[in-house]
Amino acid sequence: MLSLLLWPLDAYRPARLAVAECYNELASFLGSVYDLTTREETSRRRPTPSLWHRLAQHHQYRIRRAVEHGWQAIANVRAERQADSAGARQLVVLLEHADLLIARTVALAEHLEAQTVTIGNSACFLRGISCLVDLRSAESWIASLLMRRRSLTVAHARAKWREMERLPHYLADCLDSSDPNDHFLLAQVAESASVLESSIETASLLRLGLSPENSSDPVLTTGHPEHVHQRLKQSRQRPNLDQLAANFTFSSLTLRHAVRVSVVCGTDVGVILLLHIDHGYWLLLTSLIVLQPHVSGTLRRGLERVGGTIGGGVLAALLAIVLHSQLAIAAVLFPLALLSIAVMPVSYAAFAFFLTPAFVLAWLPYSGDWQLALVRIVNTFMGATISILAMKFLFPIYERERAPAFLRASLTADRGYLEQLAQAWRSDSVSIRHLASARRGAGLAHNDTEESLERLLAESWPRRLPFTHFATAFVTYLRRFAQSVTTLTTLRGESEWKQSRSVQSRLLLLQQRLLWLENQFENQRPADPSPWPELGPDSSKALVLSDNHPGERQLERMERQTVILQRQLKALRESGGLLESSG
Repeated sequence: MLSLLLWPLDAYRPARLAVAECYNELASFLGSVYDLTTREETSRRRPTPSLWHRLAQHHQYRIRRAVEHGWQAIANVRAERQADSAGARQLVVLLEHADLLIARTVALAEHLEAQTVTIGNSACFLRGISCLVDLRSAESWIASLLMRRRSLTVAHARAKWREMERLPHYLADCLDSSDPNDHFLLAQVAESASVLESSIETASLLRLGLSPENSSDPVLTTGHPEHVHQRLKQSRQRPNLDQLAANFTFSSLTLRHAVRVSVVCGTDVGVILLLHIDHGYWLLLTSLIVLQPHVSGTLRRGLERVGGTIGGGVLAALLAIVLHSQLAIAAVLFPLALLSIAVMPVSYAAFAFFLTPAFVLAWLPYSGDWQLALVRIVNTFMGATISILAMKFLFPIYERERAPAFLRASLTADRGYLEQLAQAWRSDSVSIRHLASARRGAGLAHNDTEESLERLLAESWPRRLPFTHFATAFVTYLRRFAQSVTTLTTLRGESEWKQSRSVQSRLLLLQQRLLWLENQFENQRPADPSPWPELGPDSSKALVLSDNHPGERQLERMERQTVILQRQLKALRESGGLLESSG
């Protein structure tokens, strides 16, 4: 009754909120880029490279995760409804546009890192920087519209659309600038504004419930292109027999975790029956909650569960002594339950802290029985201890054994992305779909690698192994390399430069270096017999372009990044841990 009467039934609401989160993350990314770019002008301090590194790592991880969640949400809703609709097509268009905006924002971040605002910047450059605020405002407006319809009218939507339409005209006088840096910046801003025009139109049609038949976007008026059907099919959650068969091996992380859970549950039941433990299901539930597939996750969850329960148990005991009526207990239960749910996404320890007194007070046999809080604490401690011991002694899998495979997968994804770019430049026919697919693959691989690194750091926190520092730097530069490739994909024109022998040989060199690095993780040898690929005598410069040319600058940066990756790889070997010498 609550669902039907207080909230209107909206089957596409989960998918719409997931798409809105994509635009929220894009707006946050663009806002951080603008803040760092203008930092020197406002505080007289130039942002350090480490700030740009953290910006790239933080925002790109969150955006890629949000986009993948959006595709999955749309695929799941479509599968439940067993039908296509105009609303579904509009959400797909918004996700496609979000993917295009990711590339533009990454290119802007890479470009502006080397072009921080100073007194000497040209008027055209400063005009382009000022437009970033408008782009961010449009992305935030789209996100807000998808989450809350508010009092939207056609006039409101048309006014916002015209704001984006005016931006390219505002920049038109400067787009012919002879300065390649100014031209690159303004071109990215103008193309982002054009994409946002269509996004505003699509989001407005969706929320106004209007027919998209008169829309200028062909994806709205026709069926989905084949690549969209493939993407939705991949994202749709369904039983996968191949994956099930692959997990029936002892090397499978899933199978090991399943066996471990079975052993722990059986042990818990035996302990509860033998010791006649009061409220023994608290022990069993704690073991199930604490036990995670990874060592780091189990240790972290165990500490959070025990710490939060001890603190909450003390609070529960005090409340049990103070509260003497059922009405007073009921009045306290509601805010405790509300607080526990509110803080759960932020901190599991805080969630356990507020949840413990709620459960204890709800199960008090009689007023003033503070000892039930002690029972809760002891059961939680025993359940967490059993899970941690099981993780340690029942065929554990440590992240330092799995991390090299993730690092190699990121290198492979970066190399594949670079190969797509080189092929597009050679044939002078840019395939946006193929580049977008390669960019997505690189983004997902880097997300997996960063999650692996987080687990690795959690495992090594008691002694902070030295290799974690080098692994962190390695992962950072893997994402920065993909970011540089994305910047090159947005470079328009320059066909003669792109197809020149010098540029193509430098792209080939970068591919060879990435392949060399991949082999180190595959073979795990103390030293690779093949030499580190170096620049040839004819690969230093392309044509007679200025060193300040955006393409030249990005190629030089990528060459430096591969050298840094090689240096960090050497440090990883010398420090031990991930790549220990086998000889």
